[in-house]
Amino acid sequence: MGVVLRVFSGYLVVMALAVWVHYVITPLYHDGSSGFPIWSVFNWPMGASVVIALGASAWGWWRQRGEGRESVGWQAWLSVNMRFYGSLGLGMAYLNNWFVGLRGNAPPSLDWGLVDTLFVVVTLSVGLWLWGCGRRG
Repeated sequence: MGVVLRVFSGYLVVMALAVWVHYVITPLYHDGSSGFPIWSVFNWPMGASVVIALGASAWGWWRQRGEGRESVGWQAWLSVNMRFYGSLGLGMAYLNNWFVGLRGNAPPSLDWGLVDTLFVVVTLSVGLWLWGCGRRG
């Protein structure tokens, strides 16, 4: 199980770093006009990352609920809940924007810059947490 968690963790961390780098350097080589297909290539791997982050954080949230809130400290409780609800919010925002984009020229519900920033924060957080879970076995 530890190897699987580390593979998922590595994927999440690599995707978070790839989106971060691409988001930061895009203004350096693109003028903002239409016909920029690179982000459409990123959509599928980012979608997989969103699903993995949501599934992993839900697994941690559910596992902590089984232990009972009294047995864990408030910091551990807060970090698990923030990862889970952050992943849930990311999933809602990302999938909504992606599906709106697939429909045609309708403007997305949220700015993609906000969604990309949330993506980096959430997937990096879940990825690093999974790496620690994979180390423990």
